[in-house]
Amino acid sequence: MVTLRTLAEELDLSIGTVSLALNRSPRVNPATVRRVLELAEKRHYRPSNIGRALQSGKSRLIGCLFSSLLNSFFHELVEGIGRRAAASRYGLLTSWRSDSDLMEQVNLMLAHRVEGILFAGATPELPTIAAQLEANGMPTVFCSSHHHGNLPFVVTDDFAGGGMAAAFLLENGHRNILLQQYPLQARVDGGMAKLNEAGISPLLFRKAEELPEAIRQSGATSVIFQTDMEAIDGMYLLRKAGFRIPEEVSVIGYDNLPLAARPEFELTTIGQMRQELGSRSADYLIRTSAGETLPRNNYLPPELIVRGTVKKIQS
Repeated sequence: MVTLRTLAEELDLSIGTVSLALNRSPRVNPATVRRVLELAEKRHYRPSNIGRALQSGKSRLIGCLFSSLLNSFFHELVEGIGRRAAASRYGLLTSWRSDSDLMEQVNLMLAHRVEGILFAGATPELPTIAAQLEANGMPTVFCSSHHHGNLPFVVTDDFAGGGMAAAFLLENGHRNILLQQYPLQARVDGGMAKLNEAGISPLLFRKAEELPEAIRQSGATSVIFQTDMEAIDGMYLLRKAGFRIPEEVSVIGYDNLPLAARPEFELTTIGQMRQELGSRSADYLIRTSAGETLPRNNYLPPELIVRGTVKKIQS
């Protein structure tokens, strides 16, 4: 590997002079600068980020800690994070976490001098850890996670999204509605608020396996799921139990994953700007690590995506 020492020895210059010349310092003779730059190009020299980090305290690395990378939702968050980081010439140090090795992963990131840490997903210990990091000057941000307390976050306005799903069913004449309970309580609260405004008390359920019997007992005409994957699983179970969608039961999901648009699903859903969530989270870390003061609470708008799983009921 070509190093500063390699260039210096070949040019019979000091390492300090070569370093200054590569940065086009006015302290170095222009002719010497040209010689150094020409040799660096010829030898395909690339500066060492490790050396720069030790000198400047800036690693140009962002730490990203995910609860999982198996879900396509997180894939698109990573895409958005990576695009924003690359545009600013930052790299990513990415890992996934379990409760047993959470602090080990955080400590590894700190050992690599990351300039900020992004958390995506839900683990009860994270707010405490993030608060400790912030108190010690390390920028943090929660990406698409409501487990943030008063810490910085970039999320979809899930209260508005939950209300949007309920409003669409109401507009289509549905009054007997099943609503999925979910850890992201804002989605549930938004749906409940909109239905309560209309004088409707929805029936609550947790798992898709409960649906066939719940529908038979309640006569519900529609179901609000809190993720697309839950909705797709629920549609499978409902069809297996003999229910036709949307003729007998309407279904609405949440996320607008690419899978939701496939012809076998055609799922009506509430869309999230997943890449934008990642991009804005990375932007927050990059800019706050540079000393900017930015809003700590960042909400992105949801979007209703109408496809083929909601039937209009004629009054």
